Amino acid sequence: MPGFTYNVGYTIVANRGVAPEERLTRAELWQGVKRGARHPGEFAVHVQSCTVLSGGSNQFVREIVIGDGGVHAKNGKSMIQDVFLQDNLYLLATTRESGAKTTMMVGYGCDAASQEEEELDPYLSLYYELVMGTDSPEPGSQAERNIITGYRSLAKQILEDSVGLIRTWKMNGRLLELVKQEKEGTNGVTAEA
Repeated sequence: MPGFTYNVGYTIVANRGVAPEERLTRAELWQGVKRGARHPGEFAVHVQSCTVLSGGSNQFVREIVIGDGGVHAKNGKSMIQDVFLQDNLYLLATTRESGAKTTMMVGYGCDAASQEEEELDPYLSLYYELVMGTDSPEPGSQAERNIITGYRSLAKQILEDSVGLIRTWKMNGRLLELVKQEKEGTNGVTAEA
């Protein structure tokens, strides 16, 4: 039986309904996405742990372990992922075992009248390209519907939580500290040779 696949994507406006001093710029949103590439558990409660195994600053291999709250992966499931960061645009994590992909992208909408307005009106998108093998649900089954519902819900929750966390970091100074650590090379990330 061929494996089950499911693709879903959502986009959130980062600054809808927030006070002016709480608005995130695209650059601030990107700084948070970069942090999430190496520390996904800070953004997704179902990620129990993450270890960077090899690589440099924009391309590396990580092992994540799924905890409670994963949709189809059981608690304790380990996944090796190839991660690529296209600077100031997207994070792509590809799971080696299945080929499943997670992409998080920072961008703009089309409504701003100027580039300055665009900077203060960033969007965050999340795309899941789920690929399952022998553990695929039966087509049309309740298990299949539960996976679809679960991934939709998870994508929305991660977007909301990510924007909220990055905004909290902006307000409490953590985001500036991350930028400083990156510039000083004290963030534990080595540049690619």
